[in-house]
Amino acid sequence: MQERNAMASEILVMRMLINGMEGAMKALKSAEKEIEELKMGMTEEELKMFDSEIMQHTIITGSESKKVVERLEKDILHLENQITAIPIEN
Repeated sequence: MQERNAMASEILVMRMLINGMEGAMKALKSAEKEIEELKMGMTEEELKMFDSEIMQHTIITGSESKKVVERLEKDILHLENQITAIPIEN
């Protein structure tokens, strides 16, 4: 029973991480829209510097977050399968 509870706790923590990361990804998308509006008033020189510094970081962060969420979802499925394989004690 303790093993099932420990696995269920792990799943809960992973789901909380996923929710937090998905929220962060939504915030990134919103920030990207605001950045595009901000870029409209920039000179060509400012745009080059801005794109090379900031945009690269946000794109990398977003794609890395998606990979982490996908991995956590796979881990959750694996743990759920393990939990169902453990006999329930009375």
